[in-house]
Amino acid sequence: SKAPDVRHSVEYTLEELFAGMTKQISVTERLMNKRGPVSRQIEYPVKIPPGACDGTIIRIKNAGDQGPDQLRGDRLFVI
Repeated sequence: SKAPDVRHSVEYTLEELFAGMTKQISVTERLMNKRGPVSRQIEYPVKIPPGACDGTIIRIKNAGDQGPDQLRGDRLFVI
């Protein structure tokens, strides 16, 4: 089975939404290895398209957390 998707809110300015941009967002991801759960900090480049609206979702497939006997879920960045 697949782990649940992980959602993150992205802070932005009106100018960033209008022009579009790529933001580096740092998150903690939780994965499983042979010895058990592991957490690490990782940065994702989140591309905000020009003219994006409040509530736009940027999805990175298979980049979410992972639980025991689960595939990684998706990571969702909510504008």
